[in-house]
Amino acid sequence: MAMEKAYTFSDAHSRPVTSLGYNPARREIMLGCEDGVVKMLDGETGKVMNIISVHKGWVTDFVYWSEAKIVISSGNDGYLIAWGSGGSVCDRLQIGEPIYSLTVNVRRKQLICGLHSCLRIYELDEGRVSGHYINLQVKGNARDHTDIVRCVVYQDSRVFSAGYDQRLVIYETSYSGSLKPIVIIRAAHNAGITCLTLVKDGDNNTWCVTGSFDKVVKIWSSDGKLVHRLDGFTGMVSSLCYVQKNRSIWVLGGASTPIFFDPKSGDNISEFIGLSEPQDEIRSPLQLIKYFPESGQVVATTSRQNLVVWRYNSSGCIATLKCSSIVESIAYTKTPPILFFVGDGDGNVSKWEQMLTNQFIYSREMLLLIDALKAKKRRRKDKEKLEFIKALRQQEEEEAHLLEQRRARHSQGHYAFGHPTNVESSKASKPDKSIIKIVFIEELDLIVAASEDSNIYVWGFDENAVEALKKMEPEVKLEEIPKEYEILLGRKSILLRDRRASKKALDTNVNRVAGYVCHHIFNEHHSCVTSLALVTRKDGWGGTFIVSAGWDRRICIWEMEEGVLKDTFRNQSSTSSFNTNPSFISISSAAEQVEIACDGIIHDLDYSPSRNEIAYASSDKLVYIRKFSTNGAEMSLVNTLQGHTDEVLCVRWNAKLEKWITGSEDGTMRVWAGGGLNECEHLLSTQGLISSMCIDVSNGAIVIGVQRTIRVYEPKYFQLAQTNVGHTDVVKCILHIPERGQYISSSWDMTVRIWNAWKQSAQKIFKPKPQEANVSTENPPTELNANSNLSVSIGHDNSVAVDNTSAATIATPEDHPPADSAAVETNKT
Repeated sequence: MAMEKAYTFSDAHSRPVTSLGYNPARREIMLGCEDGVVKMLDGETGKVMNIISVHKGWVTDFVYWSEAKIVISSGNDGYLIAWGSGGSVCDRLQIGEPIYSLTVNVRRKQLICGLHSCLRIYELDEGRVSGHYINLQVKGNARDHTDIVRCVVYQDSRVFSAGYDQRLVIYETSYSGSLKPIVIIRAAHNAGITCLTLVKDGDNNTWCVTGSFDKVVKIWSSDGKLVHRLDGFTGMVSSLCYVQKNRSIWVLGGASTPIFFDPKSGDNISEFIGLSEPQDEIRSPLQLIKYFPESGQVVATTSRQNLVVWRYNSSGCIATLKCSSIVESIAYTKTPPILFFVGDGDGNVSKWEQMLTNQFIYSREMLLLIDALKAKKRRRKDKEKLEFIKALRQQEEEEAHLLEQRRARHSQGHYAFGHPTNVESSKASKPDKSIIKIVFIEELDLIVAASEDSNIYVWGFDENAVEALKKMEPEVKLEEIPKEYEILLGRKSILLRDRRASKKALDTNVNRVAGYVCHHIFNEHHSCVTSLALVTRKDGWGGTFIVSAGWDRRICIWEMEEGVLKDTFRNQSSTSSFNTNPSFISISSAAEQVEIACDGIIHDLDYSPSRNEIAYASSDKLVYIRKFSTNGAEMSLVNTLQGHTDEVLCVRWNAKLEKWITGSEDGTMRVWAGGGLNECEHLLSTQGLISSMCIDVSNGAIVIGVQRTIRVYEPKYFQLAQTNVGHTDVVKCILHIPERGQYISSSWDMTVRIWNAWKQSAQKIFKPKPQEANVSTENPPTELNANSNLSVSIGHDNSVAVDNTSAATIATPEDHPPADSAAVETNKT
C-alpha cells in the first residue's frame, strides 16, 4: 500500500487521548486528552512542541478554519478554544453546555456544534467585529436528536450528524443559514453511533460511513439509502476514517491493526493492502484514528496512550498478493482484462486477475504441476495403446537383442565405450522444481514456464472446453440492434464497441473462460532452465520461437506453434576442431562441446528485435552476444561484454536507448555502447548484488532489484529517480505494465507487490557540468573501492554524474556542482 508507517510515539500522555486534530499552518498534530491537556507534536518527527492545559474536562474535538488559519477545540466543559498560527490560545469562549463534536460550514462561515439532543449554529467572525472569532449569538438550532450528537460532518451544502440515539440525520443548509432535515434514519444501528465519516471518490460518488457500539459498520448513499453492511469485528467500532490517497476506509474494531474496506464494493481488502511493516510494538487495541489530507498522514492512538503515524509514500506498494511459497518469476497479458502469471517454488503457476468491482482484490487460480505430469502420462498411455499391437509382435526380437547387448557389455572392461549417461534418471532424482522463468506468448495465448527440474512446461487453453463454449448461442445478439437506433447509443457506447470488437478479442475472452491445461513438456535441457526469450512473427521470422538456456550451458530454440524443438546452438569452432582431430575426442564429448555456448552457467537471456541479437549473461563474468537464427549453426558470436568482476546475473536490451544493460554480483550496473563494441559507457555502483532487472518501456528507465530494494534510474544521466521499499527478502523478478503505469515485483518473501511506475515528468534532471571532472570515455571506467559509497556515471559526451546511490536523487542546476545524495542501505549479503 502507499501508506507506510512513519513512526510511533510511546506514552503520548498519562491519561487517555480523547480527540485528534491537525494544524496545517504549523504542521503539528494536536492531541486532546481526558484531563483537558492539549499536546502539540511535530508532524514529521513526533517531537513534542508544546503542552497546554486549557480545558477543564475532556477535549472532545478539533476543527480547522482555513480562512482565519485557526484551530478550534471543544470540550465537555462547554468551552471553545481558538488556537492561532503561533501555537498559543488566541480566543476563549463558553457556551454553557458540553460540546461533543464540531464542523465548519465553509460556504456560510458557520460553526456547527454537536450538543446533547441538538445541533447549534454560530457565526464565524474572521475580523473579530464581535470581539471574538465566534459570535456567541445563536444562529439556529436543529433538534432532531434525542441524545448526545457524537458526530457531525459538513460537505457540499449538506450536514451529516449521528449520535448515541442511534439516529443518522442528513440536513440541507438554507440561504438563511438554518438546517433543514431531509433524511432522518431513526434506527440506523442497534446501538449508539460512535463515529462517522464522508467518502467522495474520483467519480463524484458520495457515501456516508458510520460505526457503532453494535460492532457494525454501515455505508450509506448521500440520500440515506443503505449500501453495505460490514460486520465481523471483535469489538465495538471506536473510530474510522477514509484515506483519500489509497481510496480505502480504515476501521478500528478492537484489534491492534486497522481493517481496510473498499467503499464502493464494501469488500475487505486488508489481505491485499495490509500494513507491510511489522506491528509487534503495537499490541494494544487502537482507539482513535484520523486522516489529515493536508499532510497525507493517518494518526492513530492505542488504549495504552501510544501514538502511531502512517504517511503516504507515492513510491510505496499499492497492493500485495500473498503466495504459498517463494516467487521467482512473473508474466502478464496485454489483452484486457490483464492477467498475472506467477511461478512459485513448488513448480505451480498462479493466475491472478483483478476483480472488475474492486481495484485492490485479485482472484487466484492455480495451474498445478501435478496436473501437467498427469496429462503427460495420460497422453503417453494413449500413444502406447495405439502402438500396442506393433510392439507385441516385435517383443521377442527386442528381448533377444537386449540379451545380446547385456552379454556384450559384461564381456567388455570397465572402461569400454558405452552410451551417454541416462538423463531421465538424473531428472527423476532431482527434487527441485521451482519455476525460474515464465513468459506469456500473446499471439498464441500460451504460458511458457522454465523449471528447475530441467523441464519447460507449456500451458494453453483447454481446446475441448473452448469448442463447447463457442457453440453456445447468446440469448441476445448485438447484431440484432437495428442500424437506425445506433445514433441513440452514441459513438462511445459499450454496445457499439463490443459490436466492432475484433474476432480475436472475442475468442480470447472465450478461451479464458475455458481455462488452462498443459499442452507440452519440453525436456531437452539436462539441468536447471534459468532463462527464456521470445521471438515473434513481428520480428521478421516466419513463426513464434522461444529461446531457452540454463545451467547446462546449452541454448535451445523451440517452435511454439508446432510445440517442437527447432534446433540447438552449435559452436562451429568446436565442430571444426573435432573434424581436424577426431581421434582425440570421443563422440559423446564432441557432441557436448559443440552445443556449449559459454564457459559458465547461463543466468539470464534477452532478445533485441532491432538488432536480431540474443545476449546471455554467464557465471564466467562475461555477456555473450550472438545473432539469432533458427539454424543453431548460424548463431555467430557478435561480441562479448567484459568488465564485471563477478558473475553476471542480469542482461536486458533497452529499446529506447538502443543499448545493452547488465547487472552483476559485483554490485555494479553497466550500460554498454550500442555500436557493437565492448565499451562500457556508464558504470553505477549499487552497493549490493543485482538480483533482477527490467526496462521501463515507456521512458527507457532502468529498474533493478538490489536485494530487498527496487531502484529506478532515469535514462538520460542514470541518476537514481525512485526507490521502492517493502519486500523483506530478495527481489527475484520485476515487470513493467505500461497499460496501468505500474511495476510488479516478486520476491522470496512469498509476495507479489504492485508499485506506481516512475514518471519522467515528476522530477527534473539537470545535466552535470562536464568540467567538474576531467574523465575521458576512451579509457575503461575505473572500478570503485568496495568501501566507497560513490558511483561514477560517465557519459558519451564526457559528462560525469557522481552519486552514492541514495534513496532520493538530488538534482543540481547548471550553475552549481553536482550534489551527492544520501546513502542507501549497504550490501547485506
